[in-house]
Amino acid sequence: MRLLTLTLYVKNMKGIIANILWYVVILFGLGFAALNRRSDPIWEAIVDVRMNYDILYGALGIILVLCITGLILKKRWGYHIAVSANATLTLLPGAIFVVSLITLIHDITLFEIIRINVSNIIVCVVSLVFWLWLVKSDINFEQKNI
Repeated sequence: MRLLTLTLYVKNMKGIIANILWYVVILFGLGFAALNRRSDPIWEAIVDVRMNYDILYGALGIILVLCITGLILKKRWGYHIAVSANATLTLLPGAIFVVSLITLIHDITLFEIIRINVSNIIVCVVSLVFWLWLVKSDINFEQKNI
């Protein structure tokens, strides 16, 4: 019995490598955020919320590790998970910024809202750029017999 596998054929690996490096940066950020939550006395008062953040960040970390693995192995599933991860990393921080903008605009200035959400804005914009770069890359799928 022969197995068919779909592998990526990429003419230019710059987009793939840039996405892998971006995911590594995000993984380090998730790790540092988890360590910060463990040592911050404010988070100790709200253990149930901290646990929800740990679960969310852990799931995102597992997805990013799958993306990195799939992109390094040049697998089709890695590409699709990477596109989905970039979409999530674009839309989720963007939604958090928009909601905070809508809810806080009457209480504090726009500059303060942007200052509070600067990390969300950076992640949103950089992920959008990498998302578009990955989608616009010249990627084909080859079938190989095993």
